[in-house]
Amino acid sequence: MSAHVFIAAASCFVNLVIKESDNNVKLIVLDRLDTLRSKHGHILDGLIMDVLQVLSRCECSSSNVTTITKFYYISAEMEVRRKAMSIVLSMTSTRNVEEVVLFLKTQLQRTQEREFEKVCVTSRTLAYQINAYCNRHRSTGNF
Repeated sequence: MSAHVFIAAASCFVNLVIKESDNNVKLIVLDRLDTLRSKHGHILDGLIMDVLQVLSRCECSSSNVTTITKFYYISAEMEVRRKAMSIVLSMTSTRNVEEVVLFLKTQLQRTQEREFEKVCVTSRTLAYQINAYCNRHRSTGNF
């Protein structure tokens, strides 16, 4: 099969994750995307910035729900973020690491404007990922 078929499939997966509101569906689709990425190597690396858009689209819009439901929603949302970050880490190379770190720094700055209960976990996760990218690609340059 042609590489274009796999790129088109991965692009559809990414669009579905971005547009879907159910976090369980997002996790399933991200698993499929990760499987596709693992089987077909670096063919999909060009979609890394699209996968990163999943991070900016994760929002907790549950303002009138109970605390327990809100906690579950935020936990599921964080799991989607972790899965997306795992896929992005595996797709990152010396060619795109600076672009990825810049995007993550922007996301980290945006966490300061969000709800308090999400800020700590999101900030910690993003800071950890930025550190992981920088350690993995030390020779790329200054961030």
